[in-house]
Amino acid sequence: MKCRRHFFALYAPDNTTIEDTYKNISQDDYLKEHSICKGKHKLGTAEKSKGATCTTAGYTSHKCTVPGCNYEEYEWIEPLGHEWSKEGTVTQEQSCENPEITTYKCERTDIWPACKATKQVETKPALGHTWDEGKITKEATCSETGVKTYTCSRCGGTKTEDIPKTKHDYEEHVVKAPTCTEKGVSYYVCKNCGLTTSRHQTPGGAGNRIPGIPGSFKRGRCEIRVPSAPDHRRDGSVRQGPCACA
Repeated sequence: MKCRRHFFALYAPDNTTIEDTYKNISQDDYLKEHSICKGKHKLGTAEKSKGATCTTAGYTSHKCTVPGCNYEEYEWIEPLGHEWSKEGTVTQEQSCENPEITTYKCERTDIWPACKATKQVETKPALGHTWDEGKITKEATCSETGVKTYTCSRCGGTKTEDIPKTKHDYEEHVVKAPTCTEKGVSYYVCKNCGLTTSRHQTPGGAGNRIPGIPGSFKRGRCEIRVPSAPDHRRDGSVRQGPCACA
């Protein structure tokens, strides 16, 4: 137990010090309090005391017994500090997300009232999750994201992550087929979600000739190459006319 003594400094103040520092008392009162014993106080038994606790200081006070002297001296007692139990109690179990917490109580018995302080110490770190490879719990579609769920093999906890939407799988529906001279009209429907596009034109032209008939498409007319001889042994001639695939 550590003690500190605090007392008034004893000196003969001049009039300026008295006037500046003790404006509410007279010079006679100041000298009566500090100058009667000339620093040779006779301290009596303790008149006031307060025991120290784990966190607060205590004190005892002694007054000078010389008649007319008002000097009082204090002995201060330092805070005692806690005496923690050697064996704590686990108040939070270790888990994937939480560390183990152990609680200790102060067991000091030389003060009154008894100290009820506690402290909590992390005695083991959190374990962390051990996730499996995950399972698809909701398939992704063209219009909605999917869900993949992971499960912790240690605690059974779960977490999820989104699966991106899939692309549309369109199928063409022909309203009007294109020809050599006219554009066609089509629209598309997604095989998976049924999303339907607006109708749009499809290009016409040489790419729409009747298969098996050679020729080219120029200035809106089909140039169909036909054989010049029945035996097809010579180059054919070119004949212009209405498109053969119209």
